[in-house]
Amino acid sequence: MTLMKNRKTSLIIFIIVISLIFFIPSGQCEETDDTEEIAHFSSIQEAINNASEGDTVYIYAGDYYEDILINKSVIIEGKTVGELHPVVFGNVTIVSNNVTISNLCIQNGSGIKVTGYLGSLGIEIYNNITIKNNVIKNNLDYGITIRFSYNIKIIDNIFEKNNGGVYFYYVNNSVIQNNTFEKNQDYAINFGEPQSSNYNMIYHNSFTNNTENVYDGGINFWNTSKEGNYWDDYTGIDRNPQNGIGDTPYNINGGSNQDKYPLMKPYEGRITIDKYVVNRGTVQNMLIIGIILAILFCLPIGLWWRKKYFK
Repeated sequence: MTLMKNRKTSLIIFIIVISLIFFIPSGQCEETDDTEEIAHFSSIQEAINNASEGDTVYIYAGDYYEDILINKSVIIEGKTVGELHPVVFGNVTIVSNNVTISNLCIQNGSGIKVTGYLGSLGIEIYNNITIKNNVIKNNLDYGITIRFSYNIKIIDNIFEKNNGGVYFYYVNNSVIQNNTFEKNQDYAINFGEPQSSNYNMIYHNSFTNNTENVYDGGINFWNTSKEGNYWDDYTGIDRNPQNGIGDTPYNINGGSNQDKYPLMKPYEGRITIDKYVVNRGTVQNMLIIGIILAILFCLPIGLWWRKKYFK
């Protein structure tokens, strides 16, 4: 009886798994509100157009060849199925406050743009925008371009092979954290004109094989009180103490800012330390001690040799 029951249970689980695999929509979007009402759409833009303020638009795994305009406060969230991801081949433009974009691959367009602007009626400024856990690659412009905004969060993204990584123009009080910038042309992070973007926090990012890493002529902070970013062109060493953080600051291009606590290895949720690191100071001390011991050992032998054979 027990064996039969276990077989029935396994059969039920198998049927459920197979059903999920074959009936999860691919290349479709859902729009939900706080009451969990669900409507299905064939494109991301259609879902956004039909969404209300505060709704969540779920994007299923698949390829989306479209430009997207986000003109209301919504959450855009990608849903992965195994190794399949939602991929947007096009441009993404944000012209609203309180927007979140997550779990998407955005490529082969002009990247994400937040287009605050100077209009005839004054300054249009956008805020509370979060862009997290996305792959942004192969875009013909910067992966993310933001103008006239504040309280922007760019977290846990991968920027790869774009014309540039992140471009800020008059953006203040924002955070760029835990991102990977690799093989981007122009700058991985560019804060535009001197003094245009200030009081931004940039830390736990990794910069590898970019044409230029960063430009910053403003007043910004490239480390927390103890930890900064990983730079592939950092030439300092980690010696006193050996803690995964360089002993000398990394100078930021464009002004007098520094990353005071540059990381010796890319950040992976924690600071890592090489197990086999040659500490130059320790080697020098050991060499000096070795020479002294050798002299002390050989000196009596030399004196005995001299007395015996050179009387």
